[in-house]
Amino acid sequence: MLTKLLLWLGGADSELLARCSRLPKSERQRLAAIGGMVLIPAIFGFAGMSYAAFTFVPSLWLALSFGVVWAGVILWIDRYLAMTFHRSLLQPVWSFWGAFVPRFILSCVIGVGLAHPLMLLMFHGPIEQQIQDEWRDREEAAFDRGNVIRAEANANLNRERADATKDLTPELDRKLKLWECLGTLISMEQAKGVTPGTPAKDRDGIVCGVASGEEGCKDRCRMYVAQRSNLDSEIHGIKEQIQARLGSIDGSTIGVAALQAQHIQQQAAAERPPADYAARTRALAAVEAKSPQIKAVHTFLTILLVILDTAVMALKGITPPGEYEETRDTALAEARAFAQAERAGTLIWMNSHCQAMQAARLSHAESKMQIGAILQAANDALNEQYEQFQTYQKQYRQLADNVRNNSNVDDRRIFAARLSDLGQAFNDAWAKAQERFRAYINAL
Repeated sequence: MLTKLLLWLGGADSELLARCSRLPKSERQRLAAIGGMVLIPAIFGFAGMSYAAFTFVPSLWLALSFGVVWAGVILWIDRYLAMTFHRSLLQPVWSFWGAFVPRFILSCVIGVGLAHPLMLLMFHGPIEQQIQDEWRDREEAAFDRGNVIRAEANANLNRERADATKDLTPELDRKLKLWECLGTLISMEQAKGVTPGTPAKDRDGIVCGVASGEEGCKDRCRMYVAQRSNLDSEIHGIKEQIQARLGSIDGSTIGVAALQAQHIQQQAAAERPPADYAARTRALAAVEAKSPQIKAVHTFLTILLVILDTAVMALKGITPPGEYEETRDTALAEARAFAQAERAGTLIWMNSHCQAMQAARLSHAESKMQIGAILQAANDALNEQYEQFQTYQKQYRQLADNVRNNSNVDDRRIFAARLSDLGQAFNDAWAKAQERFRAYINAL
């Protein structure tokens, strides 16, 4: 049963195999091996297409169905190529290569098409990891983009605030430094053992006053306290101006930017990595770019499948013809001889038939001419009879008028009898003429 299946796949003709009497077993084994080689690409096609279909539709039975259909297509094409290509001593060399080249190219195309889905299946793990890495990078890029949007919005708001208070901020800073320095002076005045003339400096090292050296808060101390109180009022007024200006700036852009950043980040987090065939193809290209070893495996697998799919054509092209091919050539030569003999017999029959038809046409044409002459004679006779009858009727009416004009009754009776005899004689004469015409027609 298996041998019959392999022979069928190899395109072997059972009738021709039955006529192989010298090496029947060897020929059957050779053709069965060709059928097995035809089956190999179909098996790879089934595996690759099932996986590729599963990436589109995650249904096992549907993916297996697509794999079976694709394997059947590959099997049928390869079987056709094996069945219609033979080494033959009856064909010229150019005819052999003219049949070999297009079939070989088609086999190469099929081999390349089988390699790609098999690569996706073989390197499923690295491809999945590449897809996850790319998706993680995309998600991180989305979060970074959201943070950048927030940072830009804050920077823009701070810039607007700085522009709005750029004339008040230096004044406020200067007064705060002076306020702090006056506080230092007041502390020095209230402290004991402070050397007179000791300077008090602000944060920038600028001297704002010197200690009097008096113990307790004396006149100079009270002056410093009064100055500091005035500074409190001025500082409070500047802060109110700054708050008023800052309050007039629209800070809603921060909220809008935060919502936009949140939407981008949530959308990136909610999406799932693609698992379709196109995404896996892109991931395979990225994996091959990173790993020369995987690229080498892809090249090797493509070459291997091309060799497997073209092996049948190549082996049939380089292997000498066997007994099966010789038997096929013999049967083909016999068929051509029978066809030529049938065509020759058909031509002879056609020639004789055409000659008979031509003779029949000529005979028919002569008969038509004779019939035409007979019809013409009959037509002429009828025309002559009609003309003579018209002349007779005219003369008969004239005679009848003359008889009626005669006043003698006996004479009219005699002439009327003679007119009747004359009419009968005319009719008898035409009856005899018609009989003679019929006899003439029958003689023709």
